[in-house]
Amino acid sequence: MNAPLATTDAVARERNLLLDALRGIAVSGVVGYHIWPGALPGGFLGVDVFFVISGYLITVGLSADLGASRAGTFRRFWARRARRILPALLVMVTVSCAVAGVLGGPSAVRLREQVASGLTFTTNWHQIGTGESYFVSLNPPIFQHLWSLAIEEQFYLLWPLLLLLLVRFVRRDRLRWMVVAGLAVASVVAMAVGYSGSVDPSRLYFGTDTHGFSLVLGALAALAGGPFVRFVSTRLEGRRAAAARVSVPLGLALLLVAFASMSDTGAFAYRGGIAAIAAMTGVLIVVLDSVDHQRVAKALPLAPLVWLGERSYGLYLWHWPVVVFFSERWVTSSGPALAMRGLMVLATSVLFASLSWKYVEKPVLRGIRIAWPERPDRWLVPAMMVTVVVAIGLHAVVDSPRKTVAEDSIAAGADAILRSQQTDLASEDPSVTRPAEPAPGVQVPAPVKDVPLGQQITLFGDSVAVASAPALLKDLAGISIRAKVGAQVWDVVDQVKRLREAGRLRKYVVIALGANGAAPRGTFPQIVDAAGPGHRFVFVTAHAPRPWVRPYNQSVRAFVAAHPGCALADWRSASRRVSDFADGIHPGPRGGGIYADVIRRAVRNLAAQP
Repeated sequence: MNAPLATTDAVARERNLLLDALRGIAVSGVVGYHIWPGALPGGFLGVDVFFVISGYLITVGLSADLGASRAGTFRRFWARRARRILPALLVMVTVSCAVAGVLGGPSAVRLREQVASGLTFTTNWHQIGTGESYFVSLNPPIFQHLWSLAIEEQFYLLWPLLLLLLVRFVRRDRLRWMVVAGLAVASVVAMAVGYSGSVDPSRLYFGTDTHGFSLVLGALAALAGGPFVRFVSTRLEGRRAAAARVSVPLGLALLLVAFASMSDTGAFAYRGGIAAIAAMTGVLIVVLDSVDHQRVAKALPLAPLVWLGERSYGLYLWHWPVVVFFSERWVTSSGPALAMRGLMVLATSVLFASLSWKYVEKPVLRGIRIAWPERPDRWLVPAMMVTVVVAIGLHAVVDSPRKTVAEDSIAAGADAILRSQQTDLASEDPSVTRPAEPAPGVQVPAPVKDVPLGQQITLFGDSVAVASAPALLKDLAGISIRAKVGAQVWDVVDQVKRLREAGRLRKYVVIALGANGAAPRGTFPQIVDAAGPGHRFVFVTAHAPRPWVRPYNQSVRAFVAAHPGCALADWRSASRRVSDFADGIHPGPRGGGIYADVIRRAVRNLAAQP
């Protein structure tokens, strides 16, 4: 074919209720993933469904514009995007900043950078530059979710220009499809090659280069969708309707299964899983856009999903700040309380999304005519309220602190650990801290009694241990602390092995982790085996309002109960006596003292055993 570009029947397309329903499913997955991540681990895939829908509809509209007349195409396109995106975004950012300024806490930290990157649609690259994790951050930014909007806007900026180049220089449709498919494949391969199970995958998830394939696949579906439908219709002849009735439920079922099962940090997701869901969504959209959506929507009970789909943009914008605000003010890890908090978050998010749709998004899309009101006095109170909110929001942004109290505590703990390590390297006694590697089956002799207990301990921990380091170093002088922010229990196996081979692993090994993730099956036995004979272990229960903490603590208790030579330090129970948590997770000086005391008692009790 030598047509300049496939065109649609009209530039202004009738709203497809089935695509609205698909939007409703997508936003439900994302919101459920953020509110109840344990119940919907793959809900993050809803973002990719949004990406595919956006890439599809944007390309359909651009195809129609470029096919009819290129004059003013880009200006009209970007103006429409601005009307759709900016008003609701500005309202959400302003109100969220005002609330953060009033409430204070971690949500009020680093607002200047967040607002600047959010309004310039560079949030994803800002988070990559700062090393922000999407998966294990204990105090996530209130505008973290704008990373996906940033990728979309970057696509909206570049894709029209690339599409115009394809129209001018690539005359055959199939060659255009191959070029677009090549871009998608390059992005998929970049994500797959960049994945490593030992490195946080946030860079791959945030990157436009590594996560832009869903938008590109949506564009490919728009360019090749018409010929694809005609080809299938020709082959199926009179069975097209039956095929649609089978393929649509099957595609939706696969999507829901992925929502319920796919891991957000697993190898399968990054080595083809996310791309497969995006590709399937593209095919599903083509099918949904080729049927009589009005008749199908009336025949199915889709009204709630269509309603959510219409308000999906507002719901996406508002739900994440609401999640952060509620999590900061309502700290809990119990099942019933988590469920109740989630329901409150959901209700509040839907309320704000409804208000945004009714009073911001829909009026702007229809066109607002500014005229002086007949009764100015009726507008006085609303105008004053808006002014106050804007003023508080601006003040919160300008006065936003650079660090949270917890971050200050962690930084102080990291400095204390560094100083202690430097002191150990300068004055350590090789006969005490660098014992010779024992032969297999030979027990390590007990340390000399006058050696301080702290010098017999190696502790592996996460940010809770880092924040408590000053107290640990005071109560257990000479303790070797191997702790860092974001540490995971499965990383300890290799660390223990390396220290043992270097002769630096001490008699008592303390495992103080669990705040960042559960322990995969078999991790604790692997740690013990990596240490070799002659070592004793103290496992510390975790305290954090995270869904994986309870199963982690259950696995810790079960392992200690079944293995002699291991002891339990019950930080989870002792945390009830702590009154100076900075964020519900990291203790202050008093809480750090309780944390250190729990570990010291457990090691002493273990040392007293024969």
